[in-house]
Amino acid sequence: MEEELSAAEAAMQFGRLIDRARRGEETLITDHGRPVARVTPVAPMRVDAGNKSTNWDELWHRMRERARTEGVAPFTDEERKSLRDEGRR
Repeated sequence: MEEELSAAEAAMQFGRLIDRARRGEETLITDHGRPVARVTPVAPMRVDAGNKSTNWDELWHRMRERARTEGVAPFTDEERKSLRDEGRR
């Protein structure tokens, strides 16, 4: 069942909305009665139990390929590094 909350209510109850998403429930967020966002569950990520280390280069190339096939302009390596370094400041 989808619940509907105003943006202000959703901000105050964010933790509860995350719990609802974990249970597979959706929440519609409105602003002055108009829908603006939806909190929904996401498909679980595949985890390779046999490989505990992450191959970041392989992941990066898979992300770029997915962006290309979905028509989203991928980041260049320079943009990615810039964003990474910006997050460290």
